[in-house]
Amino acid sequence: MTDSYKKTIPKNTSTFGLITWHAFGTVALHCIDFVFGVFMFGLLIAYEDAILGFAADTPLTTGHKRNDATCLLIVLLPILTMKDYSAISKISAFGTSILFAIFGMIAIYGLQQHGFDGFDTTTFCDRLNLYPASFTAFSNWFGVAAFSFGIVPFVYSVQGSMQQPTKLMPTMNIALLVAFVAYVIMGDLISIIFVDGIHGDVLSVLPIDTLLPSTLRFGMILTIISSIPLILIPLSELVYDKLIANNNMDKKNDTTTNNKNKHLLIIRIVIAIACAIVSVEVPNFIYVISFLGCCCNAAISFAFPPLLHVQCYKKFVSSGQQPKKPSKYYTLDLVLIVLGTLVSAFSSVLTFKSMMEQIRNSTA
Repeated sequence: MTDSYKKTIPKNTSTFGLITWHAFGTVALHCIDFVFGVFMFGLLIAYEDAILGFAADTPLTTGHKRNDATCLLIVLLPILTMKDYSAISKISAFGTSILFAIFGMIAIYGLQQHGFDGFDTTTFCDRLNLYPASFTAFSNWFGVAAFSFGIVPFVYSVQGSMQQPTKLMPTMNIALLVAFVAYVIMGDLISIIFVDGIHGDVLSVLPIDTLLPSTLRFGMILTIISSIPLILIPLSELVYDKLIANNNMDKKNDTTTNNKNKHLLIIRIVIAIACAIVSVEVPNFIYVISFLGCCCNAAISFAFPPLLHVQCYKKFVSSGQQPKKPSKYYTLDLVLIVLGTLVSAFSSVLTFKSMMEQIRNSTA
């Protein structure tokens, strides 16, 4: 690689973005960074909306969603000004164990109330319809599934900041396996245990005349709040790199550490306020998760990787080494590109329409 070529490589570019830049150039890199930014922004909206939803059924609520969002911002502001987030990351990791404990308690409560009636094979298939009943329901399901398991490219984008980047793939394989087992246990198993079904969020099945539901909601709120900085920090750095750092590369006064920290703090506060405003209008965080899965995760996880493979193969493999006839991998790439693009576009439109319909119904 020549020195002139090295100088053209954009600074502060993630591994995923670097591959995109080599394959398609600067415009594609900006597009991928934009998709990552939209994903993180939407994820923050979902987090804040989830907090507001959990708080609405606890003594923490003011009775109005806008007022609750204002209180949430007041709680977040001191966290956003912190310089060391190591404690926050530990709380977030601890919060994951809290979630497992919460679902374990719900499963135990369900077994105490219903026993093993839900596992009766004579009524099991008739009682549980786990298949989507419409294309819209399929789109919502697909979005959540893509969001849950299509996270690899987004993690791959921050591989360069890891202390041991080579351990990314083994770690992701274990993480996805754990996530699969957890979703099966938390989703399907609990749905089977509660014979009468679950209407609303999973905590709604708990008795309302005890402190248990509120206590569990407090734990989930704490977990989500501790996770917000883990998303907000890389998003603010992405915005800073794209909008401020690149425009001030030749101005030394604007690239000092103090000025950078001030800019990052302002960006974090603005993003938090914007997410809070949008989260007030969102009917349920599940719709945001589903739309992100259809629009961002599906496109980046299913359609873009084979497109990258095709482009890199054409660009970096000499014509003499390329087979005269398209290989089975090339054909598979084309099928995945078309299928991933169509499914992503189709499901995104249906999920977005469903979300807008829920917003209109809630404001009517």
